[in-house]
Amino acid sequence: MDRRYRKMEKLGAKDLDDYNVKIKRRRGEKQLPRIVVVVDELADLMMMAQNETEQTLVRLAQMARATGIHLVVATQRPSTDILTGVIKANFPTRISFAVASATDSRVILDTNGAESLLGQGDMLFLGSEAAGTVRIQGVKTTDTEVDSVVDYWSKYKHSELAEKSRTMLTKMRFGCRSKRKLLHGMI
Repeated sequence: MDRRYRKMEKLGAKDLDDYNVKIKRRRGEKQLPRIVVVVDELADLMMMAQNETEQTLVRLAQMARATGIHLVVATQRPSTDILTGVIKANFPTRISFAVASATDSRVILDTNGAESLLGQGDMLFLGSEAAGTVRIQGVKTTDTEVDSVVDYWSKYKHSELAEKSRTMLTKMRFGCRSKRKLLHGMI
């Protein structure tokens, strides 16, 4: 994020879109892509280093969007120790799938309702400027559908996207020995 801010500052760009418009006019320099950072289980990070995790997430939530870095943070254990007031204040857009209790729903959304969801992609969405929650339906993908996507992308071994993905996968092994299993898990 800081590196991106320095690059944007050199060109006098206010955000990633502005930077990419300006950099497109120059020859030999590449535009910066958007990046989505997914924190799969916030509870694990908060248990290991609560203050550092909270400070880092809040800083990223406040500043990263302008640089094209977007955050998706998830937890299966909603509690006020995990989803602190500071974190919630900096993540005003929230989604909740079915939870065990009204208390869990209130921790996530500041309102009841998620305890009554049906599962299978049924969710409540709280937008940053919304007056309340909206019930929406997410897509449920089967293992067969995920395998189909993996097979499709596996055919493009020499493309730039595949090379970048392979590089990222190598860096993010997470102890997985099979690239196919890792890619399947990411999808």
